[in-house]
Amino acid sequence: MNDNDPKPGGLDELSPDEVSARYNGRISTRTLANWRTLGKGPKYIRRGGKIFYPVKLLDQWDEQNTYQSTANYKAS
Repeated sequence: MNDNDPKPGGLDELSPDEVSARYNGRISTRTLANWRTLGKGPKYIRRGGKIFYPVKLLDQWDEQNTYQSTANYKAS
C-alpha cells in the first residue's frame, strides 16, 4: 500500500467523534471544535457542512507533536 491508498476499510477521513476515539477520549470533540476556532490542532476539511480529519494529516500532526524529551517541548 502506498501513501495515496485509502486506509483499510476505507477510513481515510475521520469525523470528530472518530478522532476523539482515536485518542482514547483524551481529545474531546469540544476541544477539537475549540481548536478549529483558534486555528490550532490538526488540519481538517469541511464537506457538506460536516467536519472531517484526513488520517494522513492526523498522522503528520502526531509526528509534529512527538518529543524525545521535555527539553525539546515548546509549549504554544
